[in-house]
Amino acid sequence: GPSQHALRADNSDWMAEDASVLRDMTLGEVVLPGTHDAGAYALTSKLMPGSRFPTPWEAAAIAIAEDLGIGVDRVITPWALTQSLDVLAQLEFGYRYLDLRAGWNG
Repeated sequence: GPSQHALRADNSDWMAEDASVLRDMTLGEVVLPGTHDAGAYALTSKLMPGSRFPTPWEAAAIAIAEDLGIGVDRVITPWALTQSLDVLAQLEFGYRYLDLRAGWNG
């Protein structure tokens, strides 16, 4: 069952190992482990071209936080980082559904 895979560091081939069970299932019957915002494992100070950050309400929130001595990075980073593993490591860990936000950083 799934619990046998949960304790292993490398689950990259779990679907092949369970092929005899998965073979006759429809996609709707298979539970695929996935990650939310799979690419949000690191932050950069660069913004995507055309991004509108900060919005007026974000600028006001940042100003209030700074007035209170709260570093913006201390507030934003915990909310923005959703993963501790890069995308390859997520796949190696066995995740098969990746929620990605595409953008250009160049």
